[in-house]
Amino acid sequence: MASRCSATSRELNEPLLGTASTVVNWLLVEQPGAWGRRALDHSRLPDAVAAHLRHHAARHRVRVVLIRRHGRHVPDGIRVYAAHAGRRRRWLEHVHLPGPEALLDVDLSPLEDGRRLGIGMEQSEPVYLVCTHGRHDPCCSERGRPVAGVLQRRFGDRVWEVSHIGGDRFAPNVVCLPAGVYLGHVEPDVAVDVIERFDSGRIDLARYRGRCAYDFATQAAETFLRERLGADGLDEVVLERRRRLAEGGVEAVFRTPDGLRTLRVAVDHPGPPRPITCRTPAAVPPVYRVVG
Repeated sequence: MASRCSATSRELNEPLLGTASTVVNWLLVEQPGAWGRRALDHSRLPDAVAAHLRHHAARHRVRVVLIRRHGRHVPDGIRVYAAHAGRRRRWLEHVHLPGPEALLDVDLSPLEDGRRLGIGMEQSEPVYLVCTHGRHDPCCSERGRPVAGVLQRRFGDRVWEVSHIGGDRFAPNVVCLPAGVYLGHVEPDVAVDVIERFDSGRIDLARYRGRCAYDFATQAAETFLRERLGADGLDEVVLERRRRLAEGGVEAVFRTPDGLRTLRVAVDHPGPPRPITCRTPAAVPPVYRVVG
């Protein structure tokens, strides 16, 4: 059997920085049971609901993911969350619907502008999404499900298993909403400490993949700056502006407690090719470095 992509990534000591998916508008839909490779289409969601969500999510730039409780759980109705994880604004709201058909009446267009859908109650506490989508990549279920169990026992209803969120080779992966923070290599023995730290407003920089409101190179620049300053507070380092450089690089200006700091980051592709997921051909991912 070929080596798992997450094992290869660890063997190569692949950096996590600059690998968070770039998405700011989220819709989380509770759908228990098995998920196929394309979760929205290959689950127990009614076909009409899946088609409706797929169409309107593409139209309004919304990432739809499925969520479920860890272990066997038969919900009374479904939980739905909407979240905006933008640079300047972030919020999270949730609603309890009688069933997935009720989603046909939900208008996703406000999310495109970062506005609340107004379908439920705003939630101040973050939710934590642990990727366990094994049909997409076995690393996610093998490594993610134990983490989901550990975290749910500690944080209860704020923890959900989630369908594909990106970066399978960094499993176990956790997304923190509405901040839009991606964490990787969150193993069961450290998971509670990592999330307790985040609950208090601190990021575990050793497991920080980036913030989804930033492009990949800017994510890398933010992490480089945080590591140099020892700044792990969620809002200690905030992007003010950026300028694209040649060949995918970026010049990013961040606001910090000590004033504005500027970093220039270049992008390389040094190789060798390696598995990006367990189910796709090998590729050469980018590597980032500070150049000024």
